[in-house]
Amino acid sequence: MIAKRITIHDVARESGQSASAVSRVIHHYPHILEEKKRKILDAIRKLNYRPGAMKRATAAILIDDFEVISSSGYESTLVSCLCRHFTEISMPFEIIPAADSGRLEESFIRAAVAVVSRSVSFECLRAFPGLPVLLLNQKASGFPTLASDHRESTRIAVEHLYRKGHRRIALIHSNHPSWGNRERISGYREALEDLGIPVDENLISRRYSPKEPDSLLEVLAPKPTALIAAGEEMGLSVYSFLYRLGKSVPKDYSVVSFEYPSISPLMIPPPTTISQNLDMLARQAVAKINRALVDEALPLETNLIPNTLIERESVREL
Repeated sequence: MIAKRITIHDVARESGQSASAVSRVIHHYPHILEEKKRKILDAIRKLNYRPGAMKRATAAILIDDFEVISSSGYESTLVSCLCRHFTEISMPFEIIPAADSGRLEESFIRAAVAVVSRSVSFECLRAFPGLPVLLLNQKASGFPTLASDHRESTRIAVEHLYRKGHRRIALIHSNHPSWGNRERISGYREALEDLGIPVDENLISRRYSPKEPDSLLEVLAPKPTALIAAGEEMGLSVYSFLYRLGKSVPKDYSVVSFEYPSISPLMIPPPTTISQNLDMLARQAVAKINRALVDEALPLETNLIPNTLIERESVREL
């Protein structure tokens, strides 16, 4: 038996509103009474109505806010990769702040990939339990995750520096209480322990800030020979702070940072980096969202993508 096709007139009858009012809500017309809009959106969800102009399901890239992706190299790079891969498969998508719940409803989003880190954003996502949401490079209960192997990233950095003769290795991290940051700290500790090097807590940054040059001094005081800058933008700030202190890379300090694709190759000396393979991360995320639009669900699982060491000129052999 062929299912009855839901039309705009069915939505109008269910909501008790006119067909023209339904059309105005679908096309985001301004100046619509909130009560009227709510009734229409509730009817659309109840009937699972899909506007004729949206023959293919719509996806969303959820972000903390637009300021983050305009000012951060990591977020902007990842979002840019997602946009390119959605476009390559001709999938309609929107970029929406996670807190903009109204936009999520009005755009009839059926699956989303989230590039968020703020707790308030996670709480907003929980308000849509029926929406398949894939977290990128973050982990939270109740959501599937696709991420770089953060623990592996710092292990690779420590092991590379060890092979170059370094034993006093400092870790500079963001101090953000995120899953990814905790994983990087754990990877650093595990790598040192596996290599038989006692973990010196003084070599792990506690208050590093890219805006405060003096904050680097805490990890330089215990006299490390090498620094791991565990973040895309962090390598640039560490280079800058060392320059201001009159220190040279790699003569005074060897540095391993994280790959900042548009910046890292231009730094002097070009840094040895850990690449999170953000393009691969985005490509796999879009493939998962594409499948979710068919299955109307995402498996509750965590998938990790391996990192790559890019060896350049910022590490010297002792």
